[in-house]
Amino acid sequence: SNDIRGLYVSADGSLAVACGEKGLIMRTTDHGHSWQSANGPDGIPHTNLLSVSGTSDGSLLLAAGESGVLLASKDYGQTWNAIKTPTNRAIYQVEYDGGATWYAGTGGVVMNGLGSEEPKLVRGDAVLLSGLFWSSKRKTLLAFVSNGTLFERLPTNQWADHGSGSYETTQAVTETSAGIITVGGAGKIMQTRDLIQWSHRPSPISKSLRSIAALSDGLKVIAVGDGGSILLSRDGGLTWESRSAPPSAATKDLSVVRVIGRSAWAVGADGVILSSADSGQTWIFHESLTN
Repeated sequence: SNDIRGLYVSADGSLAVACGEKGLIMRTTDHGHSWQSANGPDGIPHTNLLSVSGTSDGSLLLAAGESGVLLASKDYGQTWNAIKTPTNRAIYQVEYDGGATWYAGTGGVVMNGLGSEEPKLVRGDAVLLSGLFWSSKRKTLLAFVSNGTLFERLPTNQWADHGSGSYETTQAVTETSAGIITVGGAGKIMQTRDLIQWSHRPSPISKSLRSIAALSDGLKVIAVGDGGSILLSRDGGLTWESRSAPPSAATKDLSVVRVIGRSAWAVGADGVILSSADSGQTWIFHESLTN
């Protein structure tokens, strides 16, 4: 079974696209009841794909992976074409901000581009980036690195170091009613309202958390991670409780969570796909093309 590493869900929840190992790309248009393989360009089946993102309606989708591979789809994920990139290093995150698309890669690589155009390199130093997050409230890009530090891209195109109050690797960031929430290694959860003062939020687990997403009310927040870990917050990320994964996914590492309305999706190791229709309180297991 192939691990799923990336997940996109359209704004109305009608389309979901997952990508992963050995060029895996699959899509569903019936809320996960059935999945279909997508057609990628020649040679892609041998490349691990690590992230997928796109426009709110799915009319433009971008998937990225190892060896600088970048793919674009303009037909809601049915067919994909390769895009040239200025790097041969792994691109492990695609972040679409409503206009430009941002990419994070190994070796501190940060690229951006418009639509399906070839992206341009805007940063390429030795910093070990963990990923990127577009802050819609601050209208800025946040980059987080392996030592827990959070950087903010300034209008001058320089990067401000904001720390994070934790030396554990920051794996993911989201924005809630309580400000910026980060999750990472050893179950660490940090919170800040101003990127200056950080507070540690008690976590019910010690396993690594890999992804976090906030529902539209800004109060309910879901985080997922290793060993089938699923956490739910009802107050913007200040306090957390564990939720149970279905038995068939109880030990699977979960790599990505996405939310739309009251619905949530989580994917991970061995092709596991989970969904929740009640804001992350209960979860069901979906059969996919890989499990």
